[in-house]
Amino acid sequence: RSLAVDEQRNRVVASEALAAAVSLASDRRKEQGIASLDAAIATISQSLSAQGRFSAQLLEELEEARRRLGGPGASVHGTPAAGGEAYVRSLSLMHRHQRSASFRLSRYTTQEQGRMMSNS
Repeated sequence: RSLAVDEQRNRVVASEALAAAVSLASDRRKEQGIASLDAAIATISQSLSAQGRFSAQLLEELEEARRRLGGPGASVHGTPAAGGEAYVRSLSLMHRHQRSASFRLSRYTTQEQGRMMSNS
């Protein structure tokens, strides 16, 4: 399997885990949502492209999603970060529509929008 295919597979893994985490968090089952993110982190960490920039960004986003839902590192008391569920929902939508390799860095732009902005 090529690295490019593996990266896209990792995007699907991340997208599915984020969608599951949002759904579970909405049902007041955040612990199971965090477990879904943990499983995706483990899968991506062991993939062929794990050391690449794209997969590293996916891992950072999944870790941030965990933190925002109240996973380890959320705070001293494990309280979810403000806006956590909304952040994870937005991140999930971005990956579902393949608009971002890095939610924070792209600022909601598509690849085509990024090319247009860089050419102006």
